[in-house]
Amino acid sequence: MKHGTFSLRIVILMWVLLLNRGSLTVADDASISGPAVVAVQGVNVGAHWTSLLPPVVAVVLAVVFRETLLALFAAVWTGMLVMSASDHDWAGRLGESLIASVDVLIGQLVPADGDTAHVQIILFTMFLGSVISLMSASGGTQALVDRLTPVTRSRRGGQMTVCLSGLVVFFDDYANSLLLGSTMRPVTDRLRISREKLAFLVDTTAAPVAGLALVSTWVGFEVGLIGDSFSRLAESHPDVVTYSGDAYGTFLATLPYRFYPWFALVFVLVIAWTGRDFGPMWAAELRALRDGREGKGAAKPQAMDVGERAIDCDEMGRDGTMWNAIVPLVVLLAGIVIGFWVTGRGAIDDASPSVWQIVSNADTNRVLVFASLLASIVAGLLAIGTRSLSLTKATEAWIEGARSMLLAAMILVLAWAVAMVCDEDHLNTAGYLVNLTTGQLDVRWMPVIAFVLSAAVSFATGTSWATMGLLIPLITNVTFALMQDEQLLSAGTDVGRSPLMLAAIGSVLAGSIFGDHCSPISDTTVLSSVAADCDHLSHVETQLPYAVTVGVITILCGCLPIGFGLPWWVAVLAGLLACVIVVRFIGRSLDASR
Repeated sequence: MKHGTFSLRIVILMWVLLLNRGSLTVADDASISGPAVVAVQGVNVGAHWTSLLPPVVAVVLAVVFRETLLALFAAVWTGMLVMSASDHDWAGRLGESLIASVDVLIGQLVPADGDTAHVQIILFTMFLGSVISLMSASGGTQALVDRLTPVTRSRRGGQMTVCLSGLVVFFDDYANSLLLGSTMRPVTDRLRISREKLAFLVDTTAAPVAGLALVSTWVGFEVGLIGDSFSRLAESHPDVVTYSGDAYGTFLATLPYRFYPWFALVFVLVIAWTGRDFGPMWAAELRALRDGREGKGAAKPQAMDVGERAIDCDEMGRDGTMWNAIVPLVVLLAGIVIGFWVTGRGAIDDASPSVWQIVSNADTNRVLVFASLLASIVAGLLAIGTRSLSLTKATEAWIEGARSMLLAAMILVLAWAVAMVCDEDHLNTAGYLVNLTTGQLDVRWMPVIAFVLSAAVSFATGTSWATMGLLIPLITNVTFALMQDEQLLSAGTDVGRSPLMLAAIGSVLAGSIFGDHCSPISDTTVLSSVAADCDHLSHVETQLPYAVTVGVITILCGCLPIGFGLPWWVAVLAGLLACVIVVRFIGRSLDASR
């Protein structure tokens, strides 16, 4: 435990420094030097080095004690201690910051502005847990697994089924993770595929797919950010640049430059097809193949196996068919699609809106809640109607499924609290990172800088959306200022069609997903662990080497050469080839261990 002791001493030293440093001005008036100064007005980039402490404490304590809840709460407490302006002694400051930490947690569920987004996400998670529990308890999941047996006879078939299913459920990363992980878990368990591998497959085909999809819950947010940033830029510099106003067209133009999600999808498909792994994932797969899920060193479950705890195994539905599983899933997906259309179309006055406009205006979280609730009701009625379960047993399964997601809800609330403590209105962790990395720059390095910076911010805050919201306006303005300073812009240039600008924006969108994949406090990482019923930290440890590998390929084959003029299609081909080569020559087949 030498490394653990050393890490614990670091955390204790941080707290001692905090308790003796007095109060902190959360957002200092720091600014970016060089030609970018005029371009970042209104963007708060000032912060103190202590703004990094909450994410550092979260990561260090999670590694030392392997207790996610403890680590996240300590991170929130540390953040509130940093912001404490009390004149009391250290004991008083600890007490006040503890009370403030509890208030922060309450604020995630009952925010002052009345926003119900977090509550809706938790309800969606719990209702989906009820769906999964009823599918399992009624025998529908087992019947579906039996029907899939001819397709998933091998480990390759099981992993490819998970990956391809992830490509199909493209409209939302939350729904993707929870739905696929829970549904495919019995299949991968039967094939002795580790829970860590399932979590990786689900996580890597969630955000990348939703981020690249032409229509998804991400599109409206990203299109809005891009359109607003470029419109303001054109308005403030009308003598230099113009903007067509086609934000969706600009969004499509950035797709070739989002190297990380493209490479990550190819990487996970190659891993699944070849059966080759490396690092901690290879050890997890070897353990699962030899000893199964209960073997020594197996990752402890993140949540309980829903359905099996609600009803005794001998009393589980024996007459259920695969329709007990398929129908609720169809209702869920149809409810989401129809809900997006109805709520999105109703919010637009245009007589003929485009599909992306409808999706971008849809009440996403509300739709997910109602669709999952409806699916859980249908699952219960089917179980009762087919006499797979009695009314009492179906009710027990429904309740047990919702209760099984309690741990996930607790982790989500804590992760949101850490993100709030680190946001620009409090410690402004992102602002500090921006201030460290932005200054006198060569514009050709902007794709790399944008990717690394967004990855760092996303990792530290645990949210890709907040990272995009902060950095897209900033990177857009900084890139423009540098291009103007180096006289790379001619009068009337359409800023939404500049390859270098598109590469910088695409790098922000890609880097946000990369950092999110690596972060232990990311909500999508948490949900992937829950859906796969895998210990959260085991998922992070096994996925991290893969994500970092793809991140390095992204920099070397994508962001770096694209900044120096390499065509995007050459960079894409080079990166895809690099993914195949890395898996082929670094990865090892489990057969080689026998």
